[in-house]
Order: sequence, then structure tokens, then C-alpha cells
Amino acid sequence: MARGSRDNAGDESPSETSPLLANAYGKTRDGGLTIVPNEPIEEPVSDDGRIGDEEAPEMGQAPNPLMEGLPEVAAKMYILLPAVGIGVFLAALDQTIIVSTYAKIGSEMNALNSTSWIATAYFLTLTTFQPLYGKLSDIFGRKMALLSAYTIFGIGCLFCGLARNMGELIAARAFAGIGGGGMSTVVSVLLSDIIPLRERGKWQGYLNIIYALGASSGAPLGGLLADSIGWRWAFLLQVPMCVLAFTAVSLRLDLPAAPRAHWVTRLGRIDFLGASLLIIATCSLLVGLDLGSNTSWTSTLTISLLAASIPIYIIFMVVEHYVSHPFAPSGIIFNRLLSPPLICNFFAFAGYFAMIFYVPLFFQAVSGYTSTEAGLLLIPGIIGSVTGSVGGGIIMQKTGKYYWLTISGYTMMVTGITTIFLCSGVLVTSTLATLVAFAVTGLGGGISVTTTLIALVACADPSDMAIVTACSYLFRSLGSAVGVSLSAALVQQRLRDQLAKMLGDGEETEKIVQGVRESLEYLEKLTPETLFAVPMTCESCVQDVSGSLHKLEGITKVDANLKDQLISIEGTAAPSAIVSAIQGTGRDAILRGTGTTDSSAVCILETHSQQLSDKVKGLIRMVQVSSSLTLFDLTIRGLAPGKYDATIRETGDISQGVISTGAMWKDPVKEGSQGLKGRLGTVNVDGNGLGSVFIDKPIQIWEMIGRSIVVSRQHDGEGKFDKNDDNTLVGVIARSPGVWDNDKTVCSCSGKTLWEERKDEVGKGMI
Repeated sequence: MARGSRDNAGDESPSETSPLLANAYGKTRDGGLTIVPNEPIEEPVSDDGRIGDEEAPEMGQAPNPLMEGLPEVAAKMYILLPAVGIGVFLAALDQTIIVSTYAKIGSEMNALNSTSWIATAYFLTLTTFQPLYGKLSDIFGRKMALLSAYTIFGIGCLFCGLARNMGELIAARAFAGIGGGGMSTVVSVLLSDIIPLRERGKWQGYLNIIYALGASSGAPLGGLLADSIGWRWAFLLQVPMCVLAFTAVSLRLDLPAAPRAHWVTRLGRIDFLGASLLIIATCSLLVGLDLGSNTSWTSTLTISLLAASIPIYIIFMVVEHYVSHPFAPSGIIFNRLLSPPLICNFFAFAGYFAMIFYVPLFFQAVSGYTSTEAGLLLIPGIIGSVTGSVGGGIIMQKTGKYYWLTISGYTMMVTGITTIFLCSGVLVTSTLATLVAFAVTGLGGGISVTTTLIALVACADPSDMAIVTACSYLFRSLGSAVGVSLSAALVQQRLRDQLAKMLGDGEETEKIVQGVRESLEYLEKLTPETLFAVPMTCESCVQDVSGSLHKLEGITKVDANLKDQLISIEGTAAPSAIVSAIQGTGRDAILRGTGTTDSSAVCILETHSQQLSDKVKGLIRMVQVSSSLTLFDLTIRGLAPGKYDATIRETGDISQGVISTGAMWKDPVKEGSQGLKGRLGTVNVDGNGLGSVFIDKPIQIWEMIGRSIVVSRQHDGEGKFDKNDDNTLVGVIARSPGVWDNDKTVCSCSGKTLWEERKDEVGKGMI
């Protein structure tokens, strides 16, 4: 029997707004199944109360007519899918196009610490209006609701591209979120209306492919636009796409007209009170988190906002229980079969969007990648998402089971996110491990998004199909907003604490902390500072050295400490030129560094040849002199004359000398010679077996710790070394609490000062 609404004559005609609302076939159980009288059907709940590993409800012994979809419209899905798919693509594109651009946006507007609101404001209104679109589409029709969403979203994107400051941009993003709330929700409701339940996994998989394509395009496209013609075009280019989506749906989507009623009656069926309470409560929570991380957690305003959100949420739940037309009915939210998938959606999207929002910032601020490169690094996760979405849909279609598939998906997400956390500097720093974990996270997410939606649809009463679908998006977007905002609060608080700890107290410290939190470009504007130990005995020595350094182009400041025999130099002059200028006064210069564990490193070079008893042949002192530049001071002795290559290797395993150090350290993003991150340079050894060189490279200290350095005449290319010889040196890079400082010792067991150690090394011919 065809589904639809019956008129007085007994004829049936499909209704655009409620093709699943007719309930003449039976009554509803707790699980949301409509039971056909006198016909048995398998209960989808296991004995222990879980959504059991059973076939989906519609796959039981007896078919449910309400689950058969609209066959006459379903036959046209291959034509309809591209039309509605444009909007789905656009919705996905918008959510990821900002993740690789917001660092530039915040830096340009000097509000990097507020950029989380670019996403949060969007998700906030998206959260509020997604459930409303389920109700609006019931009242005004699916087509009208979808076209309205495209219109509002397009206008919001236009305003984003024209925004003059962060406040205007945040307001425009909030307005765009009103439209964004319906672009995916209404399409999912349409899918539930039209497609039989057993086929929905496949079609939801197709939509997820479109969504994943949009998401995968967004990050690199946004980065490319930001690095070329400007971040504003990331928003402006979406406007014509909205026009295309509007036109396609207008021409392709042909559904029966919605029942007509007076507009006052229609508006009375919309839960404006519940929507207002939800947005007030969520705003109170998120603004409180933002104020706490940027100002103080103990301020009266911060505490008041955070405390106020709790009773407002409680009032919201009470209102939703008693209001006549709730957009988030308590009977759905607290249903024992529907609440687990909803809660899973909340936490999964909170973790996923916190990760996808801040991992690109980590790549740009810490690893030094451009916006385009940071966007490209997100692609493995998107590919994993496509694979999971398609694979999950196919498996469900063939087996009719989704419980263990869902568990597997969320397990992969937890594993992937945890690995990213640990491999981004907590335990180790590995871009490759982060990319692999990102792909695993995307794979699990793609599976989970498809299966949880099908689980909700399978367990929901057909008359609640639209509102259940909308509620699933409510929990997703609410989780996204809370996840991004909470992670922003944690990042900002951690940044404030660490900068204050490293820089100490004072007005200058506050200025630097504020500048770093407002703009990534501020890091590049910080003048590089390098410390050298220079033997000086009087003020005349100080004036001699300072005068020589001030002649160099790019030197902005020279400070001398006669007591400690230190020279502090600020400016952009090449380190090699600085050393030459100091040596030109007849004095030596030893790289000292900053004395902190995060900016200094040392590597003792030794040979693994069995023919030599004196193994140590060289020393490399490393100091990070700016946010993305490290100075290498390389000295070797006792080698045969000639030119030697110095390279950083992938591993720090020197158990077999150079043989076990692996290939040259490569950048996983760049290709060819540009990808050889470990190529330091060359050092020439003279006839006395001595060689020294200063090298500066765009590398950070933390990236190198635990790797090895090889100095050799062997030409390994990009591969591995196959032998040890007398003229090949290798050593592991280790952190240094102070590189050859005047008041520290190089060897804790010797107790000698810098200059005493230096005399020993000079005697050996080391330097």
C-alpha cells in the first residue's frame, strides 16, 4: 500500500511535509517501531537494553509500510541528488574553508585570540536553527525551507567577505549559520521521506561522499585563496554557488505543495521560546569560556556567565517538556534508544572539530607551514572520512546491522584523536604520525556519522522522522560549538601561562604575550636575538666589539655584559656575518644561545670506525634564534682534508653508526629537493684536519630533538648509508640547558668553566 495522507474519498496522495505521519497501521512502542496489527516484528533491542546487534527494525520478519519511502519520487533520486547535493557540498566546504584561513584573518585584524568565534558564532546559530528547520519544513514545505536556507546563507557569506573588523565578521558568520542550519538538515529529512529505510544507508553514503568532497576541498582552497588573492574570497566565492544551488533545487525538486494555513497559525507552531533559551544558555557558556581564557577565570562576569548557563539549560529542558510544539522534545532527547546516538554525536563532533580547528594552527604557528600547506595536510583525514562513509553505507545495506559498526567507528575516532594529541608535542612530535592518525579519525568519523543517523531513523517513530533528524544535527552542531570554544579556552590559557613562565614578569612581557595571542605575524616581527660568549677584559673591548657589529646592516641592538663576557645581538643580519665581525676584532666568538631548554641543543659527533681510539671528532651547537630559524655552529677536527656534507637523519638510532640512522629527514608535504629538510650544508676541512662553519636553517629545535646528525664524504643521496669509515661522524641531537655558557660547565664531571673547557679543546685542535 502506498504511503501518504488519505482524503475523504479514501484516495492516497503523498504529502511533502509529512509522508511518514500517517499512523493508521498500528501503534508505537518505546523503541519507535510502528507495529502492524496481527503481524510479528523483531524488537530492535537486545536483552541487556542496548541497541542490539540485530537487523535494523525495518529488516524484521514483517515489512512496515511506513518505512517504504515515496517510490514515485525515489525513482528520480539520481536526478534529484545532484540538485540537493550542491547545497550539501557548499555546507561542507564552508565548515572547512575557514580552518586554514582563520590564522591569517585573526592576524590581519589583530584578533587571533578571538578567531574561535568565527566558527563558534556560526555553530551557535546553526545549532539553534537546525531543529527549527525540521519544524519549518513540516509547516512551510521542504522546498521552501531549503530555498530560504540557501538565500540566508548566501547573504551571510557576502557580509563575511565585506567585514571590516572581527566584530562584523563574527556577526556575519552568525547570520550565515541561520541558513547553514537548514542546508544539510532539510536534505536529510528529504532523504528519510523519499528513500526506503534499507536503502537509506547507501544514499546517505552518497551524500556523505559529496559532503566529504566539499570538506576536502575547503581546507586547501581556503589556504590557497588566503595565500594568493586574500581570505575574503573564501567567503565571496560561496555566493555564486548559493545562487547555483538555489536554481538547481528550484528546477529539480518537485514535491506536492504543503498544506496551507494562516501565517499566524504557522508561526504559533514554532518553538521560539525554546530556541531563544537554547541560544541564551549556549551563549552564556561560550562567552564565559572565552572571557575566562582571555581575561580572568575569577572575574565576576566570567563566573556569572558560566553559572547562569546551568539554570537556563534546565529551564530550556522544562519548557521543551511542556510546550505544545517543542523543537527538541524531551520524549526524543531522553528516549533510551535515541539518546545514545545523540550523545555520541555530541562528543564525537566536539572532539573532531576541536582537532580540525587547531591542528592547522599548530602546523602554521609551530611547524611554519603556509595556509595552503596546512590545508593540504587535512586531506588524509577527509579521504578517510569518504572511505568510512561509503564503506559504512555498503556494509549496512548488505548486512542490515549497525551496532558493532558504530562501536568500531567511534573507537577509531578516539584512537586517532588521542594519537594526534600525543604526537603533536606532548610525547613526541611527528607530522607523519599526526597525518596517519588524522586519516584514522576521519575513517571512524565517516562510519559513525552514517551509522548513528541510520540508528536514529530506524528507532524513531515515523511521525517524528523530521524532528529526530533535526535533533541529530542539533547535537552535532552543539558539540562542534562547545568543542571549538572549550579547546580555544584551553589553548589560550595554556599559551598565556607558558609565555608568562618563559618570559618572566614586566610590561614588555605583557606586550609580547598580547601580541603573540593576537597575530601570528607578530612572531615574525619579533627581532631575532642571539647570545655569544666573547672574551672581553675592559670597556675598550666592549666598544670595539659593539662598534664592529653596529656596522652590519640589519643590526638593531647590541648589549654587552663585561662581567659575564656576553654579547646580546638583535637584528636580521646573517649569523655568519656577525661571527665574522666579532672575529675581525681579533676575538673569538662562541655561540651561547638563550639558555632555555626549548631553544638550545647540542650534538657530539664521533666516528664508529674500529680503527680509531679517539672517537669524538666534532661538536655542533644549535640555538633557535627566532620562531622559525636555528643557528648551527659546527666544528670538527682530525678528519682528512676535503668537503663534507652535514645532514639530519630520520632517526636517532646510532647503534650501528651511520648505517642505522635511516634516510635523510624529509618534509612529508614538500616534494623533490625542497622536501629534504635535513640537508644542512657543507663544511670544508683544511690540511690540518680542522673545519668549522656557521649555518642557519628554517628549522625549530623541538623538531630535531632525538634525531641524528651525520657529517660524511659519503654521497648517500636521499637514502641510507651502508658503511662506517674513519671520516664519517654521527651523533644524536639532545637538549642543552645552556650551550657553552660562561657560568655553566660543558661536562658536569669536570667542573671546568667555559674558558677552561675551551682551552682544553684548543689544545686538542678542536677549535
